[in-house]
Amino acid sequence: MTTIRDARRSVERGDLDAAMVALWNLLEPLRLRGDLDGLHRVSELAREIGEQDGGTHRVEAQRLRAAVEELTGAGVATVVVEQAQSLDDEAWTEVVPIEEEGDAGSPAEDEESAGRRLGPLVWALLVGLFLLLNVLGNVFGDG
Repeated sequence: MTTIRDARRSVERGDLDAAMVALWNLLEPLRLRGDLDGLHRVSELAREIGEQDGGTHRVEAQRLRAAVEELTGAGVATVVVEQAQSLDDEAWTEVVPIEEEGDAGSPAEDEESAGRRLGPLVWALLVGLFLLLNVLGNVFGDG
């Protein structure tokens, strides 16, 4: 697995393409672990790459920094959770999104959407029952 150290070594060698690929590949694992410090280090290295190169790497570095800001920016809280991992107990950080005031659905909206999902199922059951009764009526009819 690539690390920030590998990306930094690529920058030192002048291989900015490999460094950018490594940094992009690090985003998701860092996000899943909730490693905000690691995400900030990715952003800083992307800034350094953008300062070194004026071409496409600068644009890509800005995109990477924007992605990191989106992951670490507003609407995200950091919560420390005690979790037993493998053989040792250690605290780890979990990124928990905070719902903004207009985002959370009211209980009435949740019930209404559940009713919309249930409606087609009820109709399908009624049609199936109607067809079954017609078939049984033809088989065991007055004939």
